[in-house]
Amino acid sequence: MFSRPNALWIYYPVCWLAVLALLAHITFCAWVVLTPTDVGGTFMGGMNGQLFGGGWLIATTGLLLTLLLRLPGSIHACIGAGLAPWASVAGG
Repeated sequence: MFSRPNALWIYYPVCWLAVLALLAHITFCAWVVLTPTDVGGTFMGGMNGQLFGGGWLIATTGLLLTLLLRLPGSIHACIGAGLAPWASVAGG
């Protein structure tokens, strides 16, 4: 008898990739926003500050959605997102 192949093995790697992509996005935005730059007198970097702030907000919303859906790796990503600003300041 034919049976459907069990594709459940791909669920965990895909969830981890999605969560790590959100974590990378948050880390990049934190690094760009917290790195001091010469902005020529504009407040908070002008449009780039709003751009990266919006990107950070979208990624944080996605990370909270992964927590609500209880995806594997979401708790580790939240811990990493909390530590990301400290790592970007210490590295820069």
